[in-house]
Amino acid sequence: MNEEQRLLIVASELDNSSERIVNYLSSNYGVPINAVFFQYFKDGQGEYLSRSWLIDPVQAEVRTSKVSRMIGKESWNGSDYYVSFGEGQSRNWEDAVKYGFVSAGGGKWYSNTLSLLYPGARIFVCIPKVGYVGVGIVKEESKRVNAFMVDISGLQTPILKISLKAPNMGVMLTILT
Repeated sequence: MNEEQRLLIVASELDNSSERIVNYLSSNYGVPINAVFFQYFKDGQGEYLSRSWLIDPVQAEVRTSKVSRMIGKESWNGSDYYVSFGEGQSRNWEDAVKYGFVSAGGGKWYSNTLSLLYPGARIFVCIPKVGYVGVGIVKEESKRVNAFMVDISGLQTPILKISLKAPNMGVMLTILT
């Protein structure tokens, strides 16, 4: 994310503490930051504009790439996803583990992310204020709760027809995968 973004401070001068901050961020964290100074000079009939860098631009790029490699900055692999599994009356983690699903609801913003998942994608499930609780592989496309079937003694049964710890699972728009 924002791998091509660069921070550039343009100034006629920079105080010592700001200079230290720019150097610290660049050297220790690989932040692509630098400062450039412009000064105007007049010599007789000639007028000049000079430019100087706080950190040589080539050196700044080396610092950024070196620290990025040290901290393991890599691009997203396109197959690992974060899933926030909010528990409550409409969702319960024990149900999810027992019947093999994750769900989201309470509005399009929450449920639309599950529509990005595809069979074979890996998910890392986190319950807010609890932490990460599981890792799984998506087996099928997302669907609405009223179309989701589970295996009960070899028989495909609608999930809303079975006893669940989340009594209101079918009340809100819920997408399962």
